[in-house]
Amino acid sequence: MLTFTDAQVLGWITPILWPFLRVLALFGALPVFAQRGVPMRVRVALAFLIAFCAQATLPPMPLIPLDSAPAALAIVQQLMVGLALGFAVRIVFAAI
Repeated sequence: MLTFTDAQVLGWITPILWPFLRVLALFGALPVFAQRGVPMRVRVALAFLIAFCAQATLPPMPLIPLDSAPAALAIVQQLMVGLALGFAVRIVFAAI
């Protein structure tokens, strides 16, 4: 029987969770991906693929328990950074 501790699962999930949330928020604000023509499943799958591929190049992520207040703040931070990047791209598209 396989058994995993909370620390092991957290160590596996954390390196991909924070980039995934950032990229997903970015796709939510990008001019091309935010349209209704792109299904949500495609956006989520593409965000996961990009986060998974970028995982090897990113520095080690902090291990924050997902049921704590710092985790909620980290989620809000990642979403805000992704949305800011998406809206910056939207401004560039509007300028062109």
